[in-house]
Amino acid sequence: DILLKRNDWQATNIGISGFWTHTGLFIGNLEKMDLYFSDVNQLHGKRFSDMLKDLNLEAYNNLLKDGELSVIESIEEGVVIKPLSNIAKVDYFSAVRPRISKEEKMKAILKAYGFLGRPYDFFINIDSNDAFLCTSLIKKSFEKSIKLDVEEKFGKKVVLPNSVVKKFAQERKNKNRELDFVLFYDLDLK
Repeated sequence: DILLKRNDWQATNIGISGFWTHTGLFIGNLEKMDLYFSDVNQLHGKRFSDMLKDLNLEAYNNLLKDGELSVIESIEEGVVIKPLSNIAKVDYFSAVRPRISKEEKMKAILKAYGFLGRPYDFFINIDSNDAFLCTSLIKKSFEKSIKLDVEEKFGKKVVLPNSVVKKFAQERKNKNRELDFVLFYDLDLK
């Protein structure tokens, strides 16, 4: 799932146009991924977690230790895996699910996982694979299966978190839509 969040009164809200201010890729945990992808032919009888282990042993070991539900995201410290609880402790939270095959979802997770450790893209270069904004990580991970609109802001090409929601809203009644609604919540201050 593609996760979206917003915190009211967060300084970064000023620089990001639109309501939503951050995205991440929900991956669950190793056990859930192994179960979900167990019938994918491209694994040739291997477990999905074995592919992750081969790609990045350190990240695999952290996933193994934690066992928590996890998210791959690009934040100030770079492309990281964090517990779901980190991105979900917010004022507004939403999730949309790509309407793609398990094989395409597997490829998207593997691609995002392959970007772990890359720095945050402070220079905003969406074409680069050397550093990532949160949304460019999502765009690059799903680039073969989901089309996200690129906009120009401040003379730079970007994909904004609002672009994901805008895409969902525009396509939601279309039988060929690329995203399905999963959840939305907002914090009740009372």
